[in-house]
Amino acid sequence: MQSKILYFDPEIKEACLDICRTLHIDNMPAIDGKHYYELIQEDTFLMKEITNDQKLEVDDRIFGPNLVEKFRTNKHNVLFVFEGGVIRGVVHICDYNLDPVIQTIQDDVLIFERNLRQWLILNGFSNHHVIEYFKYRYSEAKRKKDKDYWSWKIDWAGKKNDEMRNLSPFQLFEFSDLLYFVTSSSSGKAFFIPNTYIAEVQQGGIQSLTNLRNLAMHGKNPVTFDEPEQIYSLKSLEILLDQLKFLTKMTHELMLKIRNHDDYIKSIKIDNANKLRIIHEYHPKALWYFIGR
Repeated sequence: MQSKILYFDPEIKEACLDICRTLHIDNMPAIDGKHYYELIQEDTFLMKEITNDQKLEVDDRIFGPNLVEKFRTNKHNVLFVFEGGVIRGVVHICDYNLDPVIQTIQDDVLIFERNLRQWLILNGFSNHHVIEYFKYRYSEAKRKKDKDYWSWKIDWAGKKNDEMRNLSPFQLFEFSDLLYFVTSSSSGKAFFIPNTYIAEVQQGGIQSLTNLRNLAMHGKNPVTFDEPEQIYSLKSLEILLDQLKFLTKMTHELMLKIRNHDDYIKSIKIDNANKLRIIHEYHPKALWYFIGR
């Protein structure tokens, strides 16, 4: 939320008009914290009461399931944030473009990507297997355009051999390369990524994850501007929320697979046994060390 609230003042209406035009909004809160002023014509404001449909609480989740519906029903793309009965801030739909939101999405995508690499390693795959997958795709390609693409991928990987040896497995491959490999017959379909619905339109799951990663890692605005309507697009927020929901689903499924893998369980067992032996030998100091007290 924007906690530094700018309130409507009828005596300085021109400044309020400047704010609305610049931010592409059509309302501002009243100083009483119970009403707001809606810009109903080019230069006319009308005072209205803030209803429950326009309210959020300070501890509401910013990607909560009911949030899009609140933006949709109030039609202003602005919601008022309260703590109890006191207004504490204002949220505009474009606030989803702020750096803390983008950085959090980047972190979530990175967690999934690292888990994906770990899952491939647990299943005995290496850089070599991905390169072999490129060669397989090249051999199966029918169109010249596709053959050229996979030929370029193979040449690229060949030039990166020395660099790959100095890094952990799969570090240099693109996110989409790993997604297509892990779902392919070349990996025995090690991880299934289904189609999903993004803003009520069916989309490939890999495409959804890749689009979200590209958006976050390149620092693009998730909520885009609808030029013909001169407002921020509610649909772009719906797309973002659905992409994040799908990422969460895939992250949880991948984490569960890793947790249930025999080698992962074996590593936990060995690590835990070593800790227990140390705790027994150096009790109680070692116990306080391991549990962080």
